[in-house]
Amino acid sequence: MELKKYVEKYLNDERVIYHKVLHGGISRALNAGISLVTAEYIARQDSDDEWMPWHLDFLLNELEQNDKLDIIGSKVDADRNKLQGGIKRNNFNNLSGEELWFKLAYKNMFNHSTVIYKKSAVEEAGGYDPECDGFEDWHLWACMVTKDNALVMNTLTAYYGLPEEDNKGMIFRSRLAKSRGLRLEDVLE
Repeated sequence: MELKKYVEKYLNDERVIYHKVLHGGISRALNAGISLVTAEYIARQDSDDEWMPWHLDFLLNELEQNDKLDIIGSKVDADRNKLQGGIKRNNFNNLSGEELWFKLAYKNMFNHSTVIYKKSAVEEAGGYDPECDGFEDWHLWACMVTKDNALVMNTLTAYYGLPEEDNKGMIFRSRLAKSRGLRLEDVLE
């Protein structure tokens, strides 16, 4: 389905702008979108991802309480059923500071569908690099994150929709993990 048909019902909302960009890769499209943003913060989401109703309030509250933060994210799960219920917050296992900065060199610690960042920080980092399509988010986070400006909260706030072939792979990985006495989350980390 063409995107315009999907968003037409939102076009009466003055906060929504529809801007068609010729296909030139995900990074160019994201940079075009960022250039149109007039707000201080940007939250990114794919059409097959779902946020818990309190996702934005929860992360924005944390972001606004700490002036040093430029980027914040949370946990995500591929199991839609885990989105039921209230906040299951665990402050003791949040990832930030030097530990996050170090781990980011080896693994993408943020899931793009949970991230909220300051527009100014993205612009200062140079935006998305078109040469990095495929790992554009990870590259941007690595350019943005210093030792004290980022936080990944250990709180599940989103469901990450997987294409059918990835979902089958996740089911296999989940069964394999269980057969070895592990949780899928442990295998994926």
